[in-house]
Order: sequence, then C-alpha cells, then structure tokens
Amino acid sequence: MELQSFIQKFISHARESEQITIFNKAVLLHELASFLEQHLQEGDYDVQISRQAEQVVMGAKGKDFAKETIDLYVYQITGKGQYAIQLCVMDGEENSPAAAAPKDELYFLKSLKHHGFRQAHLLLIRSEKVDEAKIVLPKTYSVEWQELQRLSQGGNGMWVCAVLTV
Repeated sequence: MELQSFIQKFISHARESEQITIFNKAVLLHELASFLEQHLQEGDYDVQISRQAEQVVMGAKGKDFAKETIDLYVYQITGKGQYAIQLCVMDGEENSPAAAAPKDELYFLKSLKHHGFRQAHLLLIRSEKVDEAKIVLPKTYSVEWQELQRLSQGGNGMWVCAVLTV
C-alpha cells in the first residue's frame, strides 16, 4: 500500500471540500483518520488515532518509546504491515510547536522505520504567517509546499502543507 498517495488524495479533498474546516491539529487528525478509514475499508487495513508507540512497536524496549504517541497508526488487520503518520501544525501562535518540532518528529519516524514500520510520513502544516525558512529540517529533506485550504480563524491567508516521507 502506498500511504502517501492517500495522504495526497486527502489534501486534494480538503482543498476542494466545503464540508471540511481545519481549525487545528485535532480537527485535521480526525478528518484525515476518517478519510483514510473510508478509503482503506475495502482493503485489509485499520486506522487508530493517538496510539502509544510502546504498545505496537515490536521489540522495543520500554524506555525507547515510553512517552511517544503515533498520531495516526495504520495497520494491516491480518498481516504485519504497520504505517505511521505524524502531524506537525505550526500556526504562528504562541502555543504552536517550536520550529524544531519537525526535526524531532522525523527522528521519531525514523525510529519507527528501524523497528519494522513499512512507511512513515510527516504531514507538515503551517499557516502562511509562519516563515518556512524558520522551520528546522535535516538537509536531506526537500519540502514542496502546497495549498491545503483557507485559514478558518483570522480569515486571511492559507494553510499550506508538505508531506515528508522517511
């Protein structure tokens, strides 16, 4: 399964749909989970929100993932396929994650891949107010921003996003 193609389909759907309004990470997480459940139900996959990594990572020592949560955990019901999606939303507000947060998320996703996850993706979302130059990413990643949808709060500007694959 190519999870990134489903993420791209969701981005297109969110951009064109008038029924989806993204306010924050929680809304985005639930909308993406709902979309994936709909599109993966024909396959042998299920989606869980905010799953504790230590409960699903095979062979992980207790402290490896003790406080880590997988935002969206997609798994094969009758197989061993495991997939992870982390969301990092930066809206320019004071309570928004620091610009270094994507780097931390990528490190976590690399750890999941090391422990047998088939695919791991970071969905990076920022408002236009956030200067992309201030977002800290390893040099091995190139970011291609695309429109997600208009900002629902404040009214001016856009949510833009990028998908990074580990």
